[in-house]
Amino acid sequence: MRVKCRQTRLSIEQLALLGIDRVRQEPNVTLEKEYTVVGLDFFLGSRPFGTGVWVHLVDDEDHLAWVPLCLFEVVDGRVSKYWIARYSNGNLSLWPDPLYREYFHDDLSESDPVAVAEFRQVLQALELENAL
Repeated sequence: MRVKCRQTRLSIEQLALLGIDRVRQEPNVTLEKEYTVVGLDFFLGSRPFGTGVWVHLVDDEDHLAWVPLCLFEVVDGRVSKYWIARYSNGNLSLWPDPLYREYFHDDLSESDPVAVAEFRQVLQALELENAL
């Protein structure tokens, strides 16, 4: 799945639809740039994500980021064969299997070499899949 950035900040109306008053951090994405979607989250009444769909992508600072889908246009809607669905606490996630490993996101954000290598491998597989 690939998306193209159509706006870099949520409007007041979009914040209201999500049911949140702000996002923790503005996304580091570029207007009109396309991104490979690493995974999806469907939140229902979640703190701090509200109710809506969020995409996982590698942002412009090379970090794995959660960004509201409403900031993007879906340019390739094919779902990944690498995504596995998991349902927990009223929320549905579609991620590649390694991202579900306990503390994976923490390890990745701390630049753990094993997590970084594993993530790069996952990202490469997703990008190759999108190129077909």
